[in-house]
Amino acid sequence: MKKTSYRSEKQREKRKNFKPWTCWDVLAVQLLLCALLALAAYSGEKAELPWKGALTGWLTEVLEQEPIDLPDESQGLAVKEAIQTFLNQYIYEETEGMGGFYPVSEEQMEEKEAPEGTSFRPVTTEAALTAPLSGKITSPFGYRLHPITEKADFHRGIDIAATEGTAVHASADAVVVEAGWSDIYGNYLLLEHSDGFQTMYAHCQRLIAQEGDVLRRGERIALVGSTGVSTGPHVHFEVIVEDQSCDPLWVLPL
Repeated sequence: MKKTSYRSEKQREKRKNFKPWTCWDVLAVQLLLCALLALAAYSGEKAELPWKGALTGWLTEVLEQEPIDLPDESQGLAVKEAIQTFLNQYIYEETEGMGGFYPVSEEQMEEKEAPEGTSFRPVTTEAALTAPLSGKITSPFGYRLHPITEKADFHRGIDIAATEGTAVHASADAVVVEAGWSDIYGNYLLLEHSDGFQTMYAHCQRLIAQEGDVLRRGERIALVGSTGVSTGPHVHFEVIVEDQSCDPLWVLPL
């Protein structure tokens, strides 16, 4: 019996559920893109666009649909080109390789070799780490199909799901070296610990700790959210040792 891949199953499901586009569908997409471009131009390229995670997923699905069924096929192609340009300029271009969006080739995914800046090797730390919060791991470290783009991707940390607003805690004594916003990470914190390793906490609803703060293990530093490119409330948690992202499960007592 021939095996089918996850990607093949998803593509077959999309074809089964495909409905031809109408001119009204095209007009709606064009108006939405015009509004988003105007908002981005007014607020600056790094502005937080509304509903970015859901919006990115929907626009990506439009790109992967069957050819738009219109008398003028060139109009449908023009819409797809406009969507791709928008995603490249305001979503992907400056954020590729960050956090949960690290595109790789399908060949790399099959080889299962760690991309540059990541490592599968076991790691240890002098500090005793604790989990930043209690919750289900919904996406482990390593290769995957991205939940939004459905393309080959390398996940540089783990995603821990929790209710929005849940407290996020420092995994060990640390100093906050970065506290900011990223198009992919949303609100994020980067902490540096005593023996030089770092931890990252992303997609936060709100940051409590600020750059320069000295923290104790277990101290509340942020609240769970779904900012940046995200499919739901969770914390994207990374462990970085010698400038390489490693599997947090090597050092966390989960």
